[in-house]
Amino acid sequence: MESKKDFLVDLQDTAAVMGSGGLAVLATPRLVAMVENTCWEALEPTLDKGFTTVGTKFSIDHLKPSPVGATITVFVQWEKEQGFQFDYQVTDGSQQLIAKGTHQRAAVEISRFMKKVNENQS
Repeated sequence: MESKKDFLVDLQDTAAVMGSGGLAVLATPRLVAMVENTCWEALEPTLDKGFTTVGTKFSIDHLKPSPVGATITVFVQWEKEQGFQFDYQVTDGSQQLIAKGTHQRAAVEISRFMKKVNENQS
């Protein structure tokens, strides 16, 4: 299954604002979140009620900077026989590759997962 989603790079998405660097360019942590969001949205309709997915593993090659105002597109490819592992590519408005890698998610039952989280807070 393939899925894609567009994002607009805003000032809040920059390395300078997020604290991952000092430049007004798309921060790698924000790029990771964009990929995770695209994968999560692709999986949600396939899950039983009461289940969701959480990120468990991520690899990224961040190849090119993106300025504020840039539109980037996240393309994800999911092969069901590989579990919840995605290959992804991210391009900018000129279709230049700015990032690529893999992302893995795990299915969890929401109520059990949150119960465990809350127990660990005690």
